Amino acid sequence: MRAIMRAALFPLTPFCRVKDIPMVTITRNQPGILGASDLVMMYQCVKDFAGPFATIVAAIAAVIVTTYFNRQQTKIAQEQANIANQKLRHDIFERQYERRYRIYCATRNLLARICRDGNVSDEDLRTYIRGTNDSVFLFDDDLPHHLGEIHNRAVAMQTFKGMIDTFPPGDKKRENCIAQSQEHFEWLVHQLEGLPDKFKPFLKLSEFRFGS
Repeated sequence: MRAIMRAALFPLTPFCRVKDIPMVTITRNQPGILGASDLVMMYQCVKDFAGPFATIVAAIAAVIVTTYFNRQQTKIAQEQANIANQKLRHDIFERQYERRYRIYCATRNLLARICRDGNVSDEDLRTYIRGTNDSVFLFDDDLPHHLGEIHNRAVAMQTFKGMIDTFPPGDKKRENCIAQSQEHFEWLVHQLEGLPDKFKPFLKLSEFRFGS
């Protein structure tokens, strides 16, 4: 064994003899040099700790990956909730807008018929009532009240016009009916001119914002 260690530490050269190589004896207790048994013990120690260490590393990695995906899923879920909320708001606004616009059209049609014919029929009034019946649910109190006044004025105009021919020409009651019907007619014509301004606060698209 000593000869082998001597050969390994001091290779032979043409000018070196084996007997000239100093002897190096390796013992377990020699400071700074590990013996075979020490290496075996170190290997066994590393081997013993390798399994638990790998388990800990794997557990930490699993926690990190799980946390990352949970955050991503939470973010995606929040984005989906925001999209659903925006769609709901858009659908509600769209339905309200359509219902409000139908009421506007019903009012405009009645006033346009009055301006064109100077009078209204019972069917015109019934159509107007059906078209504006939901106004109390879609507008503030002022606009439904105004729509009701339009109906009352149209009925009054129709009534006075129907009474004109029941009195002879020159009769004061006849003249009063003509004056009353004309007053209501002019008021209704004026409402057609200002109708867009009445409905504008409820039909402007800027009333609805798609932001959160």
